[in-house]
Amino acid sequence: MDFSSLEFGVDGDSITAGEQWSYHVFRRLGFASHHNVAVGSAVWYKRTIKTPSGSVTTQDYDSPDFAGISGGWLETDDPVELQMRANNCAVVHIQHFLADVRNGIAPKPDVFAFAMGTNDDINALGDPEKALRGKSLENNEDIDLFTEAGAMRWCIQTIAENFPDARIFVLTPIQTATPEHNAKIETQITKIFRPVTGAMSVRLIDCFHESGICEKFEVIGGEGRYLRDGLHPMENGQALEGAFAANEIKNHLFYAEDNDMTFDELLAEVRKKAENIDASGVDFLAVQVNITGDNGGVFYVEIKNGKVSIEPYPYNDKSCEITISGDNFLKLINGKLDAVAAFTLGKLKVGGDLGKALEFSKLLKK
Repeated sequence: MDFSSLEFGVDGDSITAGEQWSYHVFRRLGFASHHNVAVGSAVWYKRTIKTPSGSVTTQDYDSPDFAGISGGWLETDDPVELQMRANNCAVVHIQHFLADVRNGIAPKPDVFAFAMGTNDDINALGDPEKALRGKSLENNEDIDLFTEAGAMRWCIQTIAENFPDARIFVLTPIQTATPEHNAKIETQITKIFRPVTGAMSVRLIDCFHESGICEKFEVIGGEGRYLRDGLHPMENGQALEGAFAANEIKNHLFYAEDNDMTFDELLAEVRKKAENIDASGVDFLAVQVNITGDNGGVFYVEIKNGKVSIEPYPYNDKSCEITISGDNFLKLINGKLDAVAAFTLGKLKVGGDLGKALEFSKLLKK
C-alpha cells in the first residue's frame, strides 16, 4: 500500500494533540497529510458543567454564539472558560473537522483515527445496546450524545457518512501509572469500545493491552519508562504508541477498489492512454517519470515530431523529470488530480523545466 497519496485525519485528547503518536504514524507510513483536531482534556461526549451562577452545556460548533474550545483543566470559576471546556468533546471536534474540510483547510480523509477516553467519567458510559439502535443519526432519540456510547457511535457514523471511502480506526487509551484509572479504562474497553466499534464495523486498535506501555514500569505523578507524569507519554512513549498504531493501520488498511497496480500494469495503462494523445503540434518533449512506492520504477515518455514513445528506462537528455506515486500518477492522467495542486501539496516533484512538466500532464489528460 502506497500511503503517499492518502490523507490522514485524527481526533483525540492530550495524548494525541499536536505532534505525538499520530505524527509518528504520519511520518512512518508517509501519509500525504496529517490533520489533527485533538485537544487536551477532551472527552467523547457532550456535558453540562456547573458554574458559580448556574451551568453551561456543550455548544455545537456551528452555533452562532459558539465560545470556542479549551483544553484547560486547572480550577476556575470563569464562565467563558468553563463553556469552552464543555465544548471540548469528540462530537464538537468532528463538527470542527467537517468545517475544516468544507472550507478547504483540510483534505477529505482516506484514513481517520479516534484516540480518546482516558478522561471520560465512568458514570457517563451509557448503554451501547440502546446507542446502537436504528440506522439513522437524525432524530434518533436512542443516541444520547451525553454518554460515551452515544457519542462514539455518532462520531464514527458521522465520519463514515461524510467520507464513505475513508477507513476508520479507534484507539483505546494507553495504560497509566494508576491502577484505579486503568481499571476504569478496562471497563470502558469491555462495555463500550468493543461493542460499539464491532457494531460499526471499524477496527479497534488496543493500545491498552498491546502497545508496550505498562503500568508496572510507570510512576504515579512522576517520570517512568514511557510516561513523564504517569499519564502523558514522553517522546519515546509517543514513538512506541505511534509505531504500534502504524503497524496496525498498515496491516488492516484495505479498500473496495485497490489500485495497487504493478509497475508493468501501470506502464501498460500509460501506453494505452498515450494512444489517444494528439502530439501533432509537439516537436520534442522527453519526460522521465519516477514512480515511488512498493511497485515503483522508472520510465520515459518521448514525443518527437508528433510520435509518442514510452519505454521503461531513464532518459539522459530529458526535458524534465517528475517523481510521483503510482496511485497519484493514475489520478493525474485520468483527470482526478490537478498537476498544479499536486505540485503545491508535494505529491508531485519536478526536476528541470516545470513548464514542460505541465505541458506533459495536459497532453496525457486529453
